[in-house]
Amino acid sequence: AIVASAAMVGGGGRGFGKRVAENTGATKSGGKQRVQQQGAVLHDSTQYRRALSDAVTSMVDGMVECFRGADEHSVFVHDGFLGMELCVQLRREAERLLDAGMFERAQSTRFDAEHGKTVAYDKHNVLSLQVVGGETQYDLAPKTVEYVVTLTRLLGTVLAQQLGESLSSKIQSNKLAVCLGDGAAYDKHIDNGGGSDVRKLTILYYMNPQWKSKHGGVLRWYDPLDKSKFYDIEPRADRLVAFWSDALVHEVTATTTLTPAQRRFALTLWLCAESNASVRPLPESVRTTHF
Repeated sequence: AIVASAAMVGGGGRGFGKRVAENTGATKSGGKQRVQQQGAVLHDSTQYRRALSDAVTSMVDGMVECFRGADEHSVFVHDGFLGMELCVQLRREAERLLDAGMFERAQSTRFDAEHGKTVAYDKHNVLSLQVVGGETQYDLAPKTVEYVVTLTRLLGTVLAQQLGESLSSKIQSNKLAVCLGDGAAYDKHIDNGGGSDVRKLTILYYMNPQWKSKHGGVLRWYDPLDKSKFYDIEPRADRLVAFWSDALVHEVTATTTLTPAQRRFALTLWLCAESNASVRPLPESVRTTHF
């Protein structure tokens, strides 16, 4: 069931229960069946894509319910998206890409009030790569590549039909990022700051089996007009989180000193609009409140 939940509130978080839809995933009997299926599909591309399709089918109605008719600051949270076995496989792929030296220092953007424009900056102790496929990436991380392609096609099509949004089933952007610890964080921001950016819906997937509250790195999102009100969403393994890229004010809190096994991995998929005409402009009231 989709429920309004305050279960993810951290210290300082208040209110907002009506704006979070949490989907707890399959029943116990369904979960047991899914684990048995996974054991047969982990190294089979066709079966893996089918598992991805089944996972999307299991949660997409909840996502539609969350975003349909709600304000643009709604957040969708779905636990147990792929099952822990596949989550661990994706984590290992991410670690292989990191060990192969394919990550680079991550950059982001923020609004420079002094100059009245958005500027790029390097994130402290955060590395990232874009999943583009190709022989090298696919050899190291086939499930990661197929995850991006399959979710773009399936969710872009279904959500465009169900929500009336001009989402593309072919155009996407993505980022596989890792927080290395020692204060690694994301400053407060909105993913799509305007201009020619066509990113419309942000879909996060967390791969952190050893994450604990003391490690930090929670996704913190804010009331658009009150910076004292916020929600904390933990980056738990096999958790999927979705929100509108052009509306949600959020940040990632600082991480502590982490061992390699505790590093915070997140795979972000941005479904894109057909044009930037569908992207909401940032209201001045939100800008002055947060930036």
